[in-house]
Amino acid sequence: MRLIKLARVTVAIFCITACRNTAHGEGVLKTIDNPGGGQIIYGPVSGQSSLQGAMGAVLRSLHSHFGDRPQIGKFFRAGGSDSAATFFTVTAKTLGGKPIAGMAIVSMLGGNQPGAAVMYDDAPRFGKTMSVMMKKLNDVWHAESPLPVGVAPSTAGPEVAAAPQPLHRTPFPDGTGSVGLPAGWHITGGGAGSVSAAGPNGEVVVLAAIWQMLDPSTAAGRGLIQYQTMGGKQLAGRSAIYPYRGDLLQAWIAGAQQSAQRTHQPTPTFTVSSSTQTADGLVVTGELDNHDGKGPLTTKLQLGRMPNDGGGQWAMTVGRLSVPKALAKQEWPTVALIGQSINQDANALSRLVAQKQNEIHAIGRAADIRNAATQAANDAHNRSVEAMWDSQAKRNQAFDNYITDRAVVMETESNAHGTFDYPTADWLVRLDPNRFQYVATENFLKGIDY
Repeated sequence: MRLIKLARVTVAIFCITACRNTAHGEGVLKTIDNPGGGQIIYGPVSGQSSLQGAMGAVLRSLHSHFGDRPQIGKFFRAGGSDSAATFFTVTAKTLGGKPIAGMAIVSMLGGNQPGAAVMYDDAPRFGKTMSVMMKKLNDVWHAESPLPVGVAPSTAGPEVAAAPQPLHRTPFPDGTGSVGLPAGWHITGGGAGSVSAAGPNGEVVVLAAIWQMLDPSTAAGRGLIQYQTMGGKQLAGRSAIYPYRGDLLQAWIAGAQQSAQRTHQPTPTFTVSSSTQTADGLVVTGELDNHDGKGPLTTKLQLGRMPNDGGGQWAMTVGRLSVPKALAKQEWPTVALIGQSINQDANALSRLVAQKQNEIHAIGRAADIRNAATQAANDAHNRSVEAMWDSQAKRNQAFDNYITDRAVVMETESNAHGTFDYPTADWLVRLDPNRFQYVATENFLKGIDY
């Protein structure tokens, strides 16, 4: 299960959409025994009319079947879609305590009738048999329905039918986290909790990146821009230039184009196919063309604006999934799963900050009063970095709440916080708005709300 565990994440998400065929509602549950190991069960969920109810019924059935409560991972669901899924593990007491791993998917079939599919196998083997079972499930769904199995293109990328490849946990070069990568992939950069990786066919994944921007609309920003370009020279590694209050997508495009210009590469262009505003940023799908002769890349972006201290600089969070357009149907499920697999190591990040602080302190002890001032400035910078990481964690949780239709509500008399599905949260706030109120992202409590 280590190979496919979905970690806490900053940036990208995918959804496996079940077949919407009302004819399924007339049948009974069907079972497929996979010759290489494992079993698939699929069909309508009786007595339920919602995704939440259907998933609850599926998990209760698993509990009854295996004699133990399944331990589930994070639910993943494309915003606005009518499907949801989760990985699970369970100790099968009815099978002598055998460890089992699997995946549960629920989807609306039409007419308020939910359907479900469960695939599972012995835990040590599930990472190898999952892809085979997913393909088999897709095959039977295609055979029984004229509609394709895929991801809603307006929210989660291209329509897909292929199963994702098994992932192998790969550490970041600086030890601040890890990411799941399939065979043939490699890490190309990153650090301090972020990572970029490339696949063998031109696929690209960027997760939890922070782009530094200079704001030309402020005097401080213009001063920094003048310094960066003094003498008409373009300094290597300099920040991109774009106003803080401008459009996030245009800020990303400006940053990508300016980076290409600095390295004397063709200017990339981006064509939008869909855009969804979130509470903390923007999710965009479209085509990225680097004009390098390799063709366009089907791309999904997750962009967020970080708090601005007014000093002429600002930062944005960037998550990017890109697949060559010709391979999108085949490769997107794997790339989307990689986007879910990032795992940032909080302890390693803290050690990195401490290391930088120690280096600064050592310089300070050997320097004069000017270096003491430098030390103070760097300490302030470290606090700012930690604050940015904390802000990013809150935004990640808010985005997760958004795609899983949840909200954080506060009881004003006791200041108690709780996360509820959106219908429940909306009912509470409407029932007594003086007592129950939504909690803004910046007011999330660490250890409770995120």
